[in-house]
Amino acid sequence: MGLGTPVRRRSRDSGCQWLTIGMALGAGCSLVFFLMSYVIGFVEISGLENDAPTAVIEVGIVTAQVTSTLPPAAAQPIEPETDMETDGTTDASTDNSDVDSMASDEDVASATESVDAAAQPDDAGTVDDNAPTFTPSPTMLGSSAQNAPTALPEAGAGGEASDAASAPEIGTPVPLDSVPTEVPEIGSQADIPDTLQTIASPMVTIDSGTFTMGTTREEGLLAVDECINRDGGICSESYIQDATPAHQVTLDGFQIEIYEVSINQFITFLNELAANAPGVRADLIGCGGQPCALAQSEEPNSVIRYNQETQQYELVNPEFHTNHPANFVTWYGADAYCKSLGRRLPTEAEWERAARGPANSVYPWGPEWIPANANTSRSGTNGQGTEAVDAYIGGVNPYGLYNMAGNVSEWVLDFYLENYYSNPAASQPNPQGPPVGELRVARGGGWDNVPLFSRAVHRIAVDPKEPRASLGFRCAADTQ
Repeated sequence: MGLGTPVRRRSRDSGCQWLTIGMALGAGCSLVFFLMSYVIGFVEISGLENDAPTAVIEVGIVTAQVTSTLPPAAAQPIEPETDMETDGTTDASTDNSDVDSMASDEDVASATESVDAAAQPDDAGTVDDNAPTFTPSPTMLGSSAQNAPTALPEAGAGGEASDAASAPEIGTPVPLDSVPTEVPEIGSQADIPDTLQTIASPMVTIDSGTFTMGTTREEGLLAVDECINRDGGICSESYIQDATPAHQVTLDGFQIEIYEVSINQFITFLNELAANAPGVRADLIGCGGQPCALAQSEEPNSVIRYNQETQQYELVNPEFHTNHPANFVTWYGADAYCKSLGRRLPTEAEWERAARGPANSVYPWGPEWIPANANTSRSGTNGQGTEAVDAYIGGVNPYGLYNMAGNVSEWVLDFYLENYYSNPAASQPNPQGPPVGELRVARGGGWDNVPLFSRAVHRIAVDPKEPRASLGFRCAADTQ
């Protein structure tokens, strides 16, 4: 090209061609660079796993991870249904086999992790104050007449026992200093208050020996037939099954009180407790931290009254009730009273041996029922209430014991187990009953029971915190 030759400009079409070529080369170089980086591990791409989308981009040694998860499902509580049935001679039975709903394994694991996390120490090494805690509350008797049951019968006129009633709570029990921590030896006067010594019931000694305890099915069915056809009661074979089979029992000698403990004696005991713990309702928490009895403020039919001004216990209508048996007393109240005298509740075997007498009779006085000898719903007061502890002299047995049939049923030491008599332990010398249990045994039948309950062999299962209008006690002791 020579000088003076004009310069020709590129056309628009040739410029676009060069631009396209440049962009293609740039994209190709970028792709090659990215592929080389992926091959040598400089760039990593992760997909989705287990329904939790996770994107991970690693550049050098720095890693960023974002995970999306669903919150765990809340655990559902498991509440088994409980069916409880009781009658006059059978224990309460619980059936936990029927459960409406069950929590899944994942729910249980989630709930466990939540509780564990709440209980873990925080960064400072202290337990989270907001973590859920579970504090047990003791069951006590109610503190007002409105919360108390209007009646606590042991059994109806037909002989059917009432269902056990749960007592409302009044708060945490406070043990009293006056409750003995050890039972003093028989004859020791050191730990027995003079006020109680002077009114303690006399005792008789039952010699050691072997007797037949319990009854046969034949005798029991005869008693059921008499209950239905003679007494017009509603009785069944289930009432006598727990007293079978008859078995031989050997006992050491023991002592037992001639009379049932009177209401006046028990009120003296309550006032002894109150004197050692001023301002504390001994009837509610004074017997080993448990309720001793129902006073009138909790049970209108009780003849025990607490005077707020004097902080003393009083007997309602003393002209009539002084020598009547103590009733509306819990098992704990009966146990504590006996221990305060250096005595104890009789075992079930001891009570039955004493009631049957040396002839081993079904009734304290002999083999046949005599209505005039006992206070039951078919004789005596005809189901209207207690009578004096020294009443019914015709029913006194050869040992000199009063009211071992009728008037009030009596607490004994043993836990209740329906089939205990089939257990080899029941035939061991000096049987003590089952080692554990929820119910205690009562014996002898009360003023509101048909005569079936007054047989010396009859057993009644009672909640130890369920005092009744027709339930009292008497004390026993080892021989010196």
